[in-house]
Amino acid sequence: MRVRTSIHVALGTVLVLHIFTAIMGHAGLERSKQNLAVYESVNSDTMSVLLIDQEITELQRSVSNFILTGHESSAERVRELIVMLQSDLQSISQETEQDAVGEEILLMFDRLKSFESDFEKVIVYRQLKNDLVYNSLIPIKDQLLSEVDQIETDSKVEIKLVRESIHQAESSALRYFDTPNRTRVDECISSLSNARGVLVDVEAQEELLRTIDSLLIEYQQVFLEAVQATQGYLHLVNVVLAGDTSELHNQSSKIRSKSLALREDIGQQMRAAVHNFQVWNDIVAVLTVLAGIFTAWIMTRTMLSPILNMTHTFESLTTGQDHAEIPYLGRHDEIGMMANAAQVFKLKNDQTESLLHESRLMQEDLEKRNSEMTEFVYTVSHDLKSPLVTIQGFTGVLEHAVQNENYNEIQAMVSRIQAASHRLSKTVDDLLELSRIGMMVNEFAEFRFENCVATVLVD
Repeated sequence: MRVRTSIHVALGTVLVLHIFTAIMGHAGLERSKQNLAVYESVNSDTMSVLLIDQEITELQRSVSNFILTGHESSAERVRELIVMLQSDLQSISQETEQDAVGEEILLMFDRLKSFESDFEKVIVYRQLKNDLVYNSLIPIKDQLLSEVDQIETDSKVEIKLVRESIHQAESSALRYFDTPNRTRVDECISSLSNARGVLVDVEAQEELLRTIDSLLIEYQQVFLEAVQATQGYLHLVNVVLAGDTSELHNQSSKIRSKSLALREDIGQQMRAAVHNFQVWNDIVAVLTVLAGIFTAWIMTRTMLSPILNMTHTFESLTTGQDHAEIPYLGRHDEIGMMANAAQVFKLKNDQTESLLHESRLMQEDLEKRNSEMTEFVYTVSHDLKSPLVTIQGFTGVLEHAVQNENYNEIQAMVSRIQAASHRLSKTVDDLLELSRIGMMVNEFAEFRFENCVATVLVD
């Protein structure tokens, strides 16, 4: 794998891990936002349920106030609270996503409708009782007393007993409506029976007595109807309505419990999700760090170390160390190319060193030849100058001999001059031969120094 490809793969791996980490962080935040929204929704539902508890308590208080006072404003307040409860339940049923809570809310709707119906019955029974007591029973009592006052007889005692019985019946009836008790009913009926019994012994107009008797019977019937209305009213208030209120409280408690349980479950799910996300985030972070370390190790091992080694190799080669080893020659990447380049550089360096060595040898040889040439020129100049000096010297002697006409001396000087000339010519020929010997390669041959020594001795 080429170095460029290795770097791209390593950096791509680290980049992918960082992207994956960023995606996980974004997904975790989105999931947390969703869980938080769900938790806030459930918490809002729980607050609404707690508000329903308060409204039910207020409803119970308003019902009690109506039972005590019977005011229409109290009844209207009860109706308003029922409408508010229905609206809140409708809102919760639309917002909640849990079937269990939704079922409890539907049951509470039914309970609330039953409570509303029973409360309206309570209003009807209370109104019926009030109508029987205040619009029927009391007017009948007043009419009875008025009819009794019209009796003209000497039986004052009997009339007094009738009036007392009527008052006792009224007292027992009112006491019963104040604090319902079966004894009060019996007392009222007994008083009415006593009044009718006393009327039998009264001597008066028959028509008047029949009117009073029918009024007593009507009073008793109206009283019994009022008693029945009161009993129905008390049954609705103390049994049915109380049971409905208890059921509403119980149903609200169930909704509250399930809503709280749901909130706790969602809270646990959120904590578990946060924990799992933290674990996975830590794992990915550790993997990212390990991948970074591994990538750095791979890059150091496969790229940085070879590059440093090749740098050291090139430094060694540039300083002329021909013994420097070149690693990574077998690689087929940029490092291998650098190693091949170093190998070529080493070969070129070796060639350069060889050429420099040959150049130094040639320079030494040239210096040696120049030194020899200097000595040779000095010797040749001496060898050439010697015959010339001889010729010049004998020429002056020859001139003196010619002037003296000494032919023997002239002949001797001429011979000497000819010998010196011949010697000069021989020296020039030898120089020419020597120059030819320097430009060609001759085979080695035996050389006798005797002849050379003899020649030197002659000279």
